[in-house]
Amino acid sequence: MQVDLLVVGAGPAGLALATDAARLDLSVLVVDEQPAPGGQIYRRWEQQGDDALALLGPDYHRGGELVHAFRRQGLHYWPGTRVWAIEPGFEVALLRKGEASRVQAARVAVCAGAMERAWPFAGWTLPGVVNAGGGQILLKEQGLAAEGAVLAGCGPLLYLLAWQYLRHGRAPRAVIDLTPLRHYRRALGALPKALRAGHYLWQGLRYQWALKRAGVPLYLGAHGLAAEGDDWLQSVRFGHRGRQYHIETDTLLTHFGVIPHTALLAGAGCPLDWSPQRLCWEPCQQAGRTPVPGLYVAGDGAAILGARQAAWHGRLLARELAQELKLTPVLNSEEAAQLQAQAARDAAIRPFLEALYRPDERALAEESDTTLLCRCENVTLGRVRALAGEHRLDLNGLKAFSRCGMGPCQGRQCGPQAAMVLAAVQGRAVNELGVFTPRWPAAPLTLAQLASLPEQQD
Repeated sequence: MQVDLLVVGAGPAGLALATDAARLDLSVLVVDEQPAPGGQIYRRWEQQGDDALALLGPDYHRGGELVHAFRRQGLHYWPGTRVWAIEPGFEVALLRKGEASRVQAARVAVCAGAMERAWPFAGWTLPGVVNAGGGQILLKEQGLAAEGAVLAGCGPLLYLLAWQYLRHGRAPRAVIDLTPLRHYRRALGALPKALRAGHYLWQGLRYQWALKRAGVPLYLGAHGLAAEGDDWLQSVRFGHRGRQYHIETDTLLTHFGVIPHTALLAGAGCPLDWSPQRLCWEPCQQAGRTPVPGLYVAGDGAAILGARQAAWHGRLLARELAQELKLTPVLNSEEAAQLQAQAARDAAIRPFLEALYRPDERALAEESDTTLLCRCENVTLGRVRALAGEHRLDLNGLKAFSRCGMGPCQGRQCGPQAAMVLAAVQGRAVNELGVFTPRWPAAPLTLAQLASLPEQQD
């Protein structure tokens, strides 16, 4: 199969980009791992009833416009499909219905969205400790919420999920906000600009007020989070205002922000740049164009801006493609200018959120040497610190010495934190350390699936 444009991801950016690109009479193929369009944020939108839509909130409800517009185009859409390689040309290797295949694409737009940041703390690998995103998936997929769950971490999703649990009739046992109090002072300078997108601030306050009215304990400025138990989580320990607390629970939902999902872009040759403000790698790009000709990126996979911005950026990238191909864009100049102005107003909240909810580097530095950093290969923080003190290593050197980043996730989970630890011990900038070299396949692939790949014709 050959297409003009292959879009990876059917979240807000991918849906908006594909919909407008199809209106240009381009042959478009959208591939996505999920069984239905919507991405993580609008997961299972088409299958939800009115009660579920009300439970999940107005932001989730907004996904309907994108999904309906996408469906009306009738373009090629392959759900349940995983991209495991993007070779030059572009030859895109896929895994669909258990079989490997290839698609030839003139252009590829990676709209892979965001992934939750993995943040090591004592006991974080115990069964019963789950990312907050996992808790949201259970709500959206099955309408299930854990009884007596504790939520801990930092970032807007923490309060959104707590509010959703409350509305579901499963009030959290506690919300442990690990945002350091000094971050509130640091974020004050960005507050006046953030008021341009004040609806986000109001929304967050509304969630907190609802939790307080329901009697859910909120521990602001907590520290020293630890999950305790033998074979399963039994309790959560943390410090707050000079006291130590223990809360019994078998479910701890943690959230430490989200970062761009860059694996496919890096594997396809797009360079990454470390953001010291956001503590993550971001793809080098300008208006969605990467340094690799024909390779594009839109949405949270480019930079974390949220679902609204992701959809707008998808539409603006479609306009860029139209101009590049000398086609009449769906958005005219005036509409594009309005959308850009709207995006700029909406983005005014980001410096405030980034200053406030930036993960606490001091907490990472103070974490015990026995805490696991790389879960795939059982590499501890102490092992990484010791190697960093003995040798002047970059990230790939660390991988060679310790196997950190050598597991199935290829360092996508532990990479940013490993880089921060390495840089802190050696007194270097993270950008000096490089990134873990990506390898195809980007996702697990059996030999039988690889053998099912049709032979290439010379």
